[in-house]
Amino acid sequence: MRYISVILFSLATLIAVPSFSADKAHLKQLLETNECKSCDLSGANLKGKNLIEANLEDANLSNANLRNTNISGANFGASNLNNANLNGADLSGSNLKEANLDNAKLGMANLTNANLENAYLGQANFRGANLSYSNLYKANLYNADLSLANLSNANLSNANIGSASLQGTNLDGANLTKANLSYSNLQGSTFNNTDLIGTDLTATKLIEVELSGMDLRFTKLTSANLLKAKLRQVNLSGSDLSKVNFALADLSDANLSYTNLNFVTIGATNFNGTNLIGADLRKTNFRRANLSGANLTSAKMGKADLSHSVICGTILPDKKIDNSGCN
Repeated sequence: MRYISVILFSLATLIAVPSFSADKAHLKQLLETNECKSCDLSGANLKGKNLIEANLEDANLSNANLRNTNISGANFGASNLNNANLNGADLSGSNLKEANLDNAKLGMANLTNANLENAYLGQANFRGANLSYSNLYKANLYNADLSLANLSNANLSNANIGSASLQGTNLDGANLTKANLSYSNLQGSTFNNTDLIGTDLTATKLIEVELSGMDLRFTKLTSANLLKAKLRQVNLSGSDLSKVNFALADLSDANLSYTNLNFVTIGATNFNGTNLIGADLRKTNFRRANLSGANLTSAKMGKADLSHSVICGTILPDKKIDNSGCN
């Protein structure tokens, strides 16, 4: 029994979870000078400290506790904040360019005007955080939690936000040109004056969102869920909309010219006054759809089913006006 205990103790020593301990000299230097470039502060407890405009460029702060810390205007360029706790921290105006914040906790943090260009933010938790006017150009936010966050007027162009959670997120005025949002959940988010040109929204969840009047040209929406979405007067010309769920959506007066609408889900969808010129509608079932005043000039209609739709003042592919469904 004694030998077994010795063996078990030896094994436990070999497989013990590594601990994170900041270099004491580096920690002292930071607290005394407010500067510690390239320092080892991994696992440091800096909770509630005042580190305004601190210089922590290229520092290792992995697993550090910075909860409720004031680090506004600080320099974290290229620093390692992997798995750090920054919940409630003030990072406004801070430089986090090319920093590693994978798995970091940033719930309710203040990141207004922060520079996060090319930062690594995979699986980071930004729930309820304020990122208004922040620079997230080319940032990697894959699988991050941005629910209830404020991203108004933020620059997210070319950012990777795939498979992320953006439920109830404020995206008003944000720049999302050429950003990747594929497979993300955007239900309940707001998009007032948001720039989505060239954005990849493949298989995103956009249930009941308000996108009326927006320019979505060249946006990738394949397989997106737009159930009950408000898309009045939206410009989707030339977009690939195949396999999109438009059930109960309002597309009245929208521009869907030359779009691909193959295999879309349509149920009681409103296409009143919609521009469908040159659209590919082959094999599309318009059951219970309202096509009153819609323009289908030159549309490809092979095997399209209009039998259960509302046809009134509808311009057919041959330019003839069909009033068969008018009351």
